[in-house]
Amino acid sequence: MEAIASLVAQLESRGVQFHQHPNLVAFSVRDWRALVPEDTGRLGELILDREPELRSFLENRAATFGAFAAVFRSFVCRNHTPAGLLPWLRERAPHLYADITGRLPDRIQSLWEQGASMEEFKRAIVGLEEAQSCARNFYEECRKGQG
Repeated sequence: MEAIASLVAQLESRGVQFHQHPNLVAFSVRDWRALVPEDTGRLGELILDREPELRSFLENRAATFGAFAAVFRSFVCRNHTPAGLLPWLRERAPHLYADITGRLPDRIQSLWEQGASMEEFKRAIVGLEEAQSCARNFYEECRKGQG
């Protein structure tokens, strides 16, 4: 049986929105064409078979979302990526590029979807910040050497 967080994340990534009401959980879809055939089964499983678990997940996520969003928003405001850094990094340090553009952001998303602790979420944000700082410093030092 697939985890509720994973099912919800898959469906929300394709435009499904869940709405809690006093006696039920409903959903809406921005564009039905964005759904894949398996999504109808996923929606049925969540709404019909696992509604109490879905309700609990949505309530918990709503209660903690603001704190997690604030941590991530703070990171975004502190983050500075000079123009040209990412294409340059992709060519000269592909592993670091992959960390910054894939592995570390994917880890943060996974922690959010799993409902990880705030401490673990913050550690992942700090890891991404450190990798970006390293990339920025590497880029700036190499650019100085060219000038």
